Amino acid sequence: MKKNYYEIKYPMWYPYSKPNGERGIMYTIPVKEMVKIYSTFNGTAPKTFFDCGAANGRILLEAEKMGISASGVEKDKYNLKTQEQKDLVKQGKLQIMPIEKCAPIKADLAYCNGVLTYMDEVQLALTLSKFDNVNTLIISHDTFDDILDAKTNDYHMPYQKNQNIKPIIWWIAYFQTNGFEALYDSKRFCFVLFPNKQLVGQHKLKVSKRKPTRKLRTYPKIDLLEEQKRKLKKKQKQR
Repeated sequence: MKKNYYEIKYPMWYPYSKPNGERGIMYTIPVKEMVKIYSTFNGTAPKTFFDCGAANGRILLEAEKMGISASGVEKDKYNLKTQEQKDLVKQGKLQIMPIEKCAPIKADLAYCNGVLTYMDEVQLALTLSKFDNVNTLIISHDTFDDILDAKTNDYHMPYQKNQNIKPIIWWIAYFQTNGFEALYDSKRFCFVLFPNKQLVGQHKLKVSKRKPTRKLRTYPKIDLLEEQKRKLKKKQKQR
């Protein structure tokens, strides 16, 4: 039996179910790993966390257990099996609504997992405009590079056919066009974005003119945390 690519890509996964009978496995980056990324670039741990596509609130609860004030949105209804999950909704920490209808997000750290690939470029630009006031935005979703990697290594990858899947370099260019400094951490399979203060407020009016490409192109393997540590050491030596 082929290995599941997502079990290699993501360190954490858990089962979910919906009222309509749908069942599946949710794959994600653990909050502790996202905090490591945030701390490496900001020198401190985040105090607030926002999850775009929060599902049943599992990640929000993980963040709160680490002492981080957490909130999020989810457009679909999920079965909430624990009282903790139900309390997230009662307390307004988990809102059931599309991200497009959400108020501008204010958080130190935000996460989008498997959300942006279901949007067209106009919806993407509107969604990204919600993160003007976020310090660091971490994004994970399927890319052409993932599909190539899975095929090369003969892994099973049950991605959705209706996803807007593009190469990593397309996403980097799109994020930069729409007002973000963007990096890709190929060890953790995620994009790390920082709002470009000079462009904040403009990107919702700028939609990438770049045409989607079906050509798969590789992206250099970069461990962002190690790269950032290397840069800091270099600066210290130059002083």
